[in-house]
Amino acid sequence: YSDTGLSLTGSFSIYLLCGEDEFAIEEFVAGLPVQIGSDPTIASMNTSQLDGRTHSYDDLVKAVNALPFLLDHRLVLFAHPTSLFKHTSHQKKLIDLMEKMPVTTLLILTEDHELTSFSDRKKGKTHWLERWALAAGDRVVSKLFPVPLGVTLNTWVQRRAEKSGGKFTPQGAEELILRTGPQPRMLDQEILKLLAY
Repeated sequence: YSDTGLSLTGSFSIYLLCGEDEFAIEEFVAGLPVQIGSDPTIASMNTSQLDGRTHSYDDLVKAVNALPFLLDHRLVLFAHPTSLFKHTSHQKKLIDLMEKMPVTTLLILTEDHELTSFSDRKKGKTHWLERWALAAGDRVVSKLFPVPLGVTLNTWVQRRAEKSGGKFTPQGAEELILRTGPQPRMLDQEILKLLAY
């Protein structure tokens, strides 16, 4: 996975966002429609949200191939792609679709777990979608969103507080983590509650 900073500029047209920190993924994705147009109504008209657990391959084809309206790009958010494309023949259909996708489409693939397990990675195995993304070159950016732990989580709490106009000491951040657990979404809610007092 790449640690490249992500934006909707440059040659990238496909983003593969994976990991258990669904809060971080959700926050990143939430900022994307703003970047394809300043008018939220027009941005919304140029955004499709699909889920591999409930939508079909045909739904994805229609969304990916639709032309943008009054903007240069369309945004397609596709959650849980591996739920829909489980078999090798289906996986090839997704890869073919992505490789022939219009340049006006920005496709965001999200999974709530790391695609390649730790044990498989140790054996030199790579998940098919991650393997394709790595081989696809400049069109694709992959990023992993693990849940922050330990010192990283403590720093995350402090920075989150600063972003909201407050300040936490390392000891205060640690106390909050002990009471809440390593759950970024819940920690964020508790930070906002504490800063409101």
